[in-house]
Order: sequence, then structure tokens, then C-alpha cells
Amino acid sequence: MSPAVERQAFLEEVNSIDDKDILRRMLIEKEQEKETIVTNLDIAARLGLVVSEKNEELQLKLNLATQGEAQAYMKLNALEEENRLLYSKASRSNELAAQLSVSEEQIKVLKEHKIFLQKELDIARRELKKFRKELDNLSGQMNDMTDDMLESRNKVNTYAKKLADVEQHLADTQEMNVNLSIQLEKALSSQKISSATTTQIVKMIQADLGRVVLENEHLRASINELETRQFQCEGKLSEMMVSAQEYAHLLEEAQDTIHSLSENRLESDIENLEISPGRSRNNAAKTKTKESLPPMKGTPFSTEVEQSLEKTIEERLKSQMSPRINIGPPVDTKKGLKYLLPEVKECGKGKGSERRQFKGYVVHAYNIRQ
Repeated sequence: MSPAVERQAFLEEVNSIDDKDILRRMLIEKEQEKETIVTNLDIAARLGLVVSEKNEELQLKLNLATQGEAQAYMKLNALEEENRLLYSKASRSNELAAQLSVSEEQIKVLKEHKIFLQKELDIARRELKKFRKELDNLSGQMNDMTDDMLESRNKVNTYAKKLADVEQHLADTQEMNVNLSIQLEKALSSQKISSATTTQIVKMIQADLGRVVLENEHLRASINELETRQFQCEGKLSEMMVSAQEYAHLLEEAQDTIHSLSENRLESDIENLEISPGRSRNNAAKTKTKESLPPMKGTPFSTEVEQSLEKTIEERLKSQMSPRINIGPPVDTKKGLKYLLPEVKECGKGKGSERRQFKGYVVHAYNIRQ
């Protein structure tokens, strides 16, 4: 993979990670990789220096060997020239042997000198053979050194490429570190802002919850008070209905007594009419007017007695109903009255068979039964 593709993949991986601990671990791993790469680079540089120093030493040895080889060749050339001269001298001596037969001493000297030169030539040949062997060894070493140099150059090239890749990767990692640091700063700032906002919201919610709890407590207290008042009102209302039924029953009994008294009064009036003829005429006119009216159940009693009875009954009813109405709390119209309706109906029916329902209405001072 190319470094651009690796960088893109690494950026996508970093962007996909939301955990800060993982990002920190990745940063620490990248720093460790960077340190390992730097140490490897230092080791490679040291190896390059050692290889260069060895190359310089080998180059010096090569130079010395080439210089020695040149000197040996110079010596060989000089010896060959001397040998040629000697051969030329020997040939001349051979040619002049006939002429210089007299000079045997010189020939002996020349022979000795020739033997000495041959010995020196043999020594020089041996030295040349040794030198050639050394040169062969040196050439083999040079070949090995050239191979080592090539290998070291290849290694240096590979290390240089790796260094370039590492530098590129380091540059990319530095850019990524900068981007990550920017993103971390942004994340920290956003986290601080969000934490501040959340703390404010939580404080507001806590305050609202406290208010709601207080309001709920007040509402519960008021609901409990309303329930107690409702129960009291229900009990009082049932008592009122019972007392109203009792008063209605008493009123019916009073009306019955009034009717009975009125009948007794009529009988006494009829007796008085039979006694007094003057009054009989007036009573006859009254009876005619009464006959012309529609028949009514019950006859009128004295208005003063009836009004006094009605006033006393109404005052008793008002005195018993008014304090109960004033003391009672305000009833919930949505729930309380509907809740009280069935009890009112049940209370209206009465508790026993002895109590009768009040079916009638009062007109002036008369109870007209339908």
C-alpha cells in the first residue's frame, strides 16, 4: 500500500473512533513506533558509518597493495632490464669468448655474477609468485569487499528509502497529531460547554423538581383536606337529607293535623249555622261560592295558625341547614356533586316503610295533594 492510502485509512480509523482513551493509546503507540524508528535510524546511521570506515580502510589497503604491486612491477622491469643487459653481455661475452679467451678471470667473475644474478632472479621470481599469490588473495578480498560494498550500498539505499518512507510517515503522523490535537481541543471545548449546559440544565431541573415536589406536597395536603371536607360534606348532606325527610314527614303530619282541625272547625261552623239563621244565609252564600270552585282535598284553616306553623318550620329548617352550608368547604363541581348524586337519590327514598314520600307543593298556606 502506498503511504497516501495508509494515511487515508489511518485518518478514517481515527475519525471512526470516539473514545479518547483509545485515541491516547494510539498516540502513545505512534510515539513508541516513532521512537523505535528513530532508534533504528540511529543504528542504521552507525552501521553506515562503520561500513564507510571499513570501506575507507579497505580502500587504503587497496591503494597500498596497488602501490606495492607497482613497485614490484618496477623492480621486475628493472631486473628484466638487468637480465637483458646480462644476456646481452653474456652474448657479447660469448661472442667475445674467442676474442677474450685471455681474460678468464673476467669470465669467472662474470659467471659468478651471473650465478648471483640467477639466484637473485630465482628469489625475485619466488617473490613475484608470492606477490602474485598475495595479489590473488587481495583480488579475492577486493572482490569480497566489492560484494560487501554493493551489499552495503544496497542496504544503504534500502535504508535511505526506508528513511524517506519513515520521514514521510513521520510528517504524516505529525500532521495527524496536529489534527488530532485540534480535534481533541475542539472535543474538550465542546465537552466543557456541554458539561456546563448540562450542569445548568440539571440545576434548573433540580430546582423545578423541588418546586414540583413542594407543589405536589401542597396539592396532596389540599387534596387530603378536600377529601376530608368532602367526606364531612357527604355526611352532613346525608344528615340534611335525612333531616329534610323527617321534616317533610313532620310537615305532612302537621298538614294532616291541620286538615283534621279544619274539618273539625267546619263541623263546628255547620253546627253554629244551624243554630243562628242569620249566619246560615251568609254560610249558604259561602257554600255556594265553594261549590262553584273546584273540589280540593283539605279545607283552609285559620291563616294565622298556618302562617305561624310554616314560619316556625322554615326557621328550623334554615337554622339547621345554614350552618352546615356555611361550614362546608367548596365542593368540586366536576367530581364532588356527581359523586353525591346517587347518595342524594338514595337518601330521598327514605330508610323505612313508615316514612312516606312528600308528593305535593305548598301554595300560600295550603298543601294541595296531587
